[in-house]
Amino acid sequence: MAIPFSHSTRSLEADSFTTSLISLILAMTLLLAWNGWFFLARVTLYEVGSIVRVDEDDMVIAKFPPSSQGQILPRQTAIIRLNVPSEIEPIIIPAMVTGVMGENGQVELYAFWNDQPMVNPQAGLTGQVEVEVEYVSPATLVMRTTGQVLNARKVSDNPRIPQD
Repeated sequence: MAIPFSHSTRSLEADSFTTSLISLILAMTLLLAWNGWFFLARVTLYEVGSIVRVDEDDMVIAKFPPSSQGQILPRQTAIIRLNVPSEIEPIIIPAMVTGVMGENGQVELYAFWNDQPMVNPQAGLTGQVEVEVEYVSPATLVMRTTGQVLNARKVSDNPRIPQD
């Protein structure tokens, strides 16, 4: 059954559109917040390698894949994750890259052993090393994934390491 024109215009005049306006403002606010996060948030990218050995001066030598060549530089921060049995809490030791040893993918790291006094560096430790190589936004990650950005990644300055 059709509504007479006078009834439909009367109902439109009686509606204040307050609920619609509040919903629109809320949706726009959420959209702006998401866009802010998408373009301004920082995501840390890591290169992951494995521990080869610990030198006599307690420096950690780690091996990285050839794809990380040129991305790992001295003074970048790193995290050493030691292999431990599953019932023990994981051991994480902060470290810093002190040198890159040629083209064989080996990197020398200074580990801050004082943070884990129960760990003996000379005990044939094994584990992974994660080196922070870059900070990017989620938008950059999406662009790289979809192939929109063709240039290679560049190592960014790490704000936690003082510059010379």
